[in-house]
Amino acid sequence: MRSNLGKAMAHCMAVFLFACNTAEQEAAPAANNQDTAVAMPSSPRLSQQVPDTNTASYRFLKALVMGEAPDGTYKERNLDSLPFYIALEEEGMPYTVYYSIVANEDLNGDRIPDYIIRRESEGMLGGSAQTNSQLDYYIMKDSLQYAQLHSILTYAPFSYNIISDYRFDKGVLTVSLSKNFRAYPDANETPSRDFSFVYQDSNLYETSYLSNCTLGKQKDKRIFNAGPVTVIRKRSIDEHNFTETLEEKRRAGDTSIIAGLSGCDNTRLDFEVGITHSNTDTGSVAAKKELLLEILQSLESSTSFRKELTQLAQYYRAHGYQDAGVTVDNRLSGSVWIRKQADGVLMIRIGMLITENEKQGDNWEVLNRVK
Repeated sequence: MRSNLGKAMAHCMAVFLFACNTAEQEAAPAANNQDTAVAMPSSPRLSQQVPDTNTASYRFLKALVMGEAPDGTYKERNLDSLPFYIALEEEGMPYTVYYSIVANEDLNGDRIPDYIIRRESEGMLGGSAQTNSQLDYYIMKDSLQYAQLHSILTYAPFSYNIISDYRFDKGVLTVSLSKNFRAYPDANETPSRDFSFVYQDSNLYETSYLSNCTLGKQKDKRIFNAGPVTVIRKRSIDEHNFTETLEEKRRAGDTSIIAGLSGCDNTRLDFEVGITHSNTDTGSVAAKKELLLEILQSLESSTSFRKELTQLAQYYRAHGYQDAGVTVDNRLSGSVWIRKQADGVLMIRIGMLITENEKQGDNWEVLNRVK
């Protein structure tokens, strides 16, 4: 039986152009020894056209472009014809960011036009860290500020997938997707396939997630139980395997907890616990074990995953604390990490993978909802 180890808490990357919700990201695989620099694949762009500077869409797109240079420093920019672009430099490496509007219509029924934006960054050679592209859904709260941001990665040098084409019609975005050869040696032998996206129920979904994933059919995926502590909740989409992602935050006194949940048939669950002003001893394995069991006991009583957290606690109680990933049984695996940060905050990260479908191991299997 294949062993799947839970990953540590995925960090959300926030873009503070306006108030927004962001998608969680899964780490891309490392490069292999055969990796070479290639140019980013060609992608659809709007043809050169002169925009109307008096429209809300012009002002919004301009704000996104200028948000790439928050200090106002740039080498060149174009706001006179579409696609807009701005030329920048980071640590001596030049790159250019292009923006185009794929769609501008009301996606959530509030009579405020929303946007699907193509963002494409071109750096030196195809392997540059600045070479990437994505399709961004901006759900607007007025003509210039957005309430939500959801991203679909179309290309990065070491991404799992490459989206080579897309089209938007009657509220549905359809993309043509293939494997990235840097992640999958058999990429050239694997045919591309289409995936479709819809915005509904206040989130962006890939349609096969809703119809073919166990979690997609589950109506209530809340992590924390209802209680007196306020929980801040966000939903979005994983930009690689197009499953729904949930993030819940709560704080009580000096302790904050960020919990994340994602997956298709298998559930990936992560907790990041931060304790400020902590004098807790973490200098020994025994001390870490005691702290971990205390945290697990607290999570058992406050979340909807009591059974799995109890099993994980029983494992560490019997086997002691260890930094490496562990396999509890055929269904449950986990990992823990405890460190005292330079700012004095004590961080505890707990990851769990609940495996119900062994055929969904890597990203491509999850993406294709393999049974």
